[in-house]
Amino acid sequence: MKKEFDLNKLKQNTAVLVIDMQNDFASREKNTPERWERIKKIIPNIKKILRQARSNGIPVIYTKETHRPSGVDYGIELDFEEPHCIEGTPGAEIITELTPQEKDYIVTNKRRYSAFMGTDLEILLRGLRIENLILTGAFTDVCVLATALDARALDYRVIIPEDCVVGTNPERHEAALKCMSYVIGYITTAERVVNALN
Repeated sequence: MKKEFDLNKLKQNTAVLVIDMQNDFASREKNTPERWERIKKIIPNIKKILRQARSNGIPVIYTKETHRPSGVDYGIELDFEEPHCIEGTPGAEIITELTPQEKDYIVTNKRRYSAFMGTDLEILLRGLRIENLILTGAFTDVCVLATALDARALDYRVIIPEDCVVGTNPERHEAALKCMSYVIGYITTAERVVNALN
């Protein structure tokens, strides 16, 4: 039986990941009205966590999925999706509502769903002496799930505020949260994280 994580431990050795909140994934223009409504709901919650984290000196790390214009680094991803997040295009940029601040970190060479695969994220986390990762962003059932799996395999404690992640649809969102809640991470809320960090 998995023990409950003591959220008070988040005050030390913790970082917040903002996963792929980019225009091609999280803007009004690139989403159906239904999905945009769900994305809009998580943005204020992410902002609250980021505000509290920054005020406590907790690192904030953004990931940006990016691909070369030639498409050479998509691999089989284009079997499932249309081209997206091409380097140097507005679609690859973080949405303005969550613009990174000067002291934040940005992992820009993310070519796969997991934020760890082929990036310098783990080197950054080791340098920052991170043990706990708060995951926010898009999408619960794709990049958030893939990142959570790799983080867990690398012995990071994974905390997922369910109201700070959004799925490709509600059913897949709930299914991913259910999977992650078993032996991968701890599902909580933005309010509980903010209170623990305060």
